[in-house]
Amino acid sequence: MAIFNLTLGLLTPPVGIVLFVLSSATGAPVAEAIRGVIPFYIPMLAVLIMLAMILSLTTWLPSLFGLG
Repeated sequence: MAIFNLTLGLLTPPVGIVLFVLSSATGAPVAEAIRGVIPFYIPMLAVLIMLAMILSLTTWLPSLFGLG
């Protein structure tokens, strides 16, 4: 869950490092990069909220391999 949260933090304006890297790699302005990321950001935010609220989603995979 922490890695997922960090991923969202790297995409979130105004200090989202991934946005600046994407902007410089493509030559597009940062505002255009933000508009391109929003369709992916909204479902990722919903998944993060579900992971935080429903503990069994977070612990299911490790318990499947006998780690939890």
